[in-house]
Amino acid sequence: MATTVPSFLLRCCGTLGKLMQNSGYILGTCSHFRGFHQSAHVLALRDPGQHRRIREQAQQHVNKWHRDLGEWTDKNEMLYPPMNPEDGIRPAEIYHGRAKIRYPTKKMIHVSCLVLNMNIDEAISKLDYINNKGAKIIREVLLEAQELAVKEHNVEFKSNLHVATSFTSRHSQIKFPIFRAAGRPPAIGHCRFANYYVMLREGPAPLPEPKITALDSALEYVESLRRRTIRDGL
Repeated sequence: MATTVPSFLLRCCGTLGKLMQNSGYILGTCSHFRGFHQSAHVLALRDPGQHRRIREQAQQHVNKWHRDLGEWTDKNEMLYPPMNPEDGIRPAEIYHGRAKIRYPTKKMIHVSCLVLNMNIDEAISKLDYINNKGAKIIREVLLEAQELAVKEHNVEFKSNLHVATSFTSRHSQIKFPIFRAAGRPPAIGHCRFANYYVMLREGPAPLPEPKITALDSALEYVESLRRRTIRDGL
């Protein structure tokens, strides 16, 4: 049988009990009152939580990238003057990329520098073994650029290409609050976006530059000191 809140329960609960009594809240027994807390706990479990909401909101921006990079992709329409037969044939250059990628620039820059000055087939095969979101995105962009070279730039052999330029830049970011407990102020989270630029050039990849040893660096430094001059001197 339903009764009002007992007086000893009001003394134990303090303000919560007074509010329940003033509002005419009716409870059955103490076990029902324990169920009040249990229902609040169950309600909290049903709430997806802010981390899940943040992840779902960030997932909405995954497929919102595009290929319009402005002046970079407009270079594909550039017309060069004819060359002398003695100078040979100008190699084809394919400018491609992807804009507004939901991935931080700091994580993507390492993979973009990895494939620089590398044959297209070798770069794609290396990216297959990297379990990384940035590596998967760059691999897709390289495959798109390779197909674009054959269809629109009259490249005869799609394997006769190398990555001449590969870099990333920051596009934008979305800030959102991350609420914390115990009355602490919320932290600021960031959903970052990046742009990836790549330029494929027809022909074999250039040879790697020889590594400079410590002795070579020391000799170059001493030679630079000997080349010093006094400005505005007699």
